[in-house]
Amino acid sequence: MNLILLEPQEIFRGEAYLTDRRGLHIAEVLGSAPGDTLRVGVIGGGQGYAKVLSVSGSSVRLAVDSPLADGDPPRPPRVHLVLAVPRPKVLGRVLQTLGGLGVARLDLVNAWRVEKSYFGSPALEPAAIRQALILGAEQGVTTWLPPFAVHRRLMAYLDDPPTSPGRKVLAHPTSATPLESIVTPGSSDCLVAIGPEGGWIQREVQTFEQRGFAPITLGSAILRTEQAVAVLLGQLALLERL
Repeated sequence: MNLILLEPQEIFRGEAYLTDRRGLHIAEVLGSAPGDTLRVGVIGGGQGYAKVLSVSGSSVRLAVDSPLADGDPPRPPRVHLVLAVPRPKVLGRVLQTLGGLGVARLDLVNAWRVEKSYFGSPALEPAAIRQALILGAEQGVTTWLPPFAVHRRLMAYLDDPPTSPGRKVLAHPTSATPLESIVTPGSSDCLVAIGPEGGWIQREVQTFEQRGFAPITLGSAILRTEQAVAVLLGQLALLERL
């Protein structure tokens, strides 16, 4: 945990009182004592520092810098991600990666190769998704949490997408077109779709193409979902810096 994240409502009269895993982390992992300073952030807001006032077991009281609660919100990332729902055990790792690296929005969708039982998993509950994103944000030192939605029908999402940036790309291992041929250096503002383990079926690829998505490859390797997400966001970040 590289950043202690606070909910806005947890700050009252310049103090925050933590009794959950964050308090335990501060007390036992960081070994903090009264008078120590910690790096903290407000979800959706600014970052700053807090002074430890007291530690009792997993209960920690913090004095939060006054500008923190009213700090500037983080700048949203520029990548909008459409992700076919992966296996529940994989989903948690993927969400933490997304929370750390950052996306503007996340839409989890169905696909032909997505097991229907996945949609009954507790991992797809909104609270579980948000918690996994928070864990990633703590690691990545960001206060940005992307808005997200789960779509049980792919066509319902494609017919009425919540966002639609100008560039649309579809990660597909059989494509011969590299990402940088579609997303030009200096900008990563795009909507990207990553399929399930085994990839999109051809009919789905054609459906995406009909809606303006350009199939691209991330390289010669066949990647697992969590690898594809990290490689894609890394390549887009590099393109934006060039």
